[in-house]
Amino acid sequence: MRKVPMLVLLWVLVFALSACNGTARSGETEIITTENPEEVTEEITEDTTEDETEPESEAEQSEKPEETEPPADPTETTENIADKTETTAETAPALSVEWAEKVNESVPEFEEYIAPDAMSESKIAFLPNETLQNFQVLELEFVEADEDGNILFSSQEVYLAGDLSPQRPLFANLSFLGTIPNYGISFTDEAGIAHHYTIGESGKDGSLFLSPFTPQ
Repeated sequence: MRKVPMLVLLWVLVFALSACNGTARSGETEIITTENPEEVTEEITEDTTEDETEPESEAEQSEKPEETEPPADPTETTENIADKTETTAETAPALSVEWAEKVNESVPEFEEYIAPDAMSESKIAFLPNETLQNFQVLELEFVEADEDGNILFSSQEVYLAGDLSPQRPLFANLSFLGTIPNYGISFTDEAGIAHHYTIGESGKDGSLFLSPFTPQ
């Protein structure tokens, strides 16, 4: 009869030990799933660093020097304006400009002007596409160029050709001093519109071009 209570006691002890092992294992599982304390520390450090960055005050911003664009270079803007001007049937120029040596044989008659400081190899042909009134050769002096590339010149008439036509063009001996235009022309077209152009030589291929300007 005593053997039965002993078996019961052993069974209770085995059950108790099994329960203890299960509790210990569940505790280990909780420890394994706990976040890495080093990673948590790094996240906290990053958050506090971002919070410490304060925006600049208005006084600090006002102390910073304003960035300004350099003034436009007149030696570039005159040619850029000519390059960007698209010629269509409505905007075709009233005349074209070319080195005289390229058109000498095709122009039997022409008006001629020779500037006092001109060289013989600097002869320019102004070839009207329509009748032009009050055609003038101008001597130019550069005044300024704004940030938008608008160029201002003061001008003085050095030769009045009067009326020009496709049958009566103008050949002019002019000298170019440096890269800034020092000569220009003005005229009134058949529609009664006055035009003012500088005369420039391309730095790319040496061809001549006209660029509009506002006289002062």
